[in-house]
Amino acid sequence: QRRAIAQHAERSGSWMLPKVERDDLVYAPGECGGTCVLSYPNLKQVGALDKGGGVCSDAQGNVFLTHNDTVYEYAHGGTTPISTLALPGNGAVGCSVDAVTGNLAVVFSGYGATVAVFASGSGSPTLFETYIVSFYCGYDNAGNLFVSGHDGTGHPAISEIPYGQTTATSLSINGDLGSPGQMQWDGSSMTYESIGPTAEDIGIARLS
Repeated sequence: QRRAIAQHAERSGSWMLPKVERDDLVYAPGECGGTCVLSYPNLKQVGALDKGGGVCSDAQGNVFLTHNDTVYEYAHGGTTPISTLALPGNGAVGCSVDAVTGNLAVVFSGYGATVAVFASGSGSPTLFETYIVSFYCGYDNAGNLFVSGHDGTGHPAISEIPYGQTTATSLSINGDLGSPGQMQWDGSSMTYESIGPTAEDIGIARLS
């Protein structure tokens, strides 16, 4: 992957190789001046976007990239945003799209509320307080939203906003979890990514 990225280091801004919209793609924020776009499963660089923070996609393959106080939506394989969404704060990190409703949830930095939910991925958001220092989020298969972060003492914490509810609940954790990362439904369970200082320190915990 690093060799593939280096081969295209001379390019700047957003770009894509021709016809990549037909292929499966991986969007990897944090490199390539924003977000690297890689072919799957070969993991060869086929493009780059000049925005990057958190990333998620909807059922149509459209990609949402969080960037400070804005969420940019791109068509699969596209280089120009097809829509933008404004957040009521900055420091946007994780995002997730609900497979049940199509709603888009975004974690951002703010006072009180730190999760914005855009109905069907558009319009003005509904805001939620999670009662933890929030970083990442993920929906399960029933439309429940889980948010990872820290509690008031700096320990890993998880909050849940149940489907159709307006109040979050802090969940009790049995066992050890590392620094909070992405939360994601894996087809049978909700998972919690533990982020370490190196790639070898990243782990996935399956939650019951």
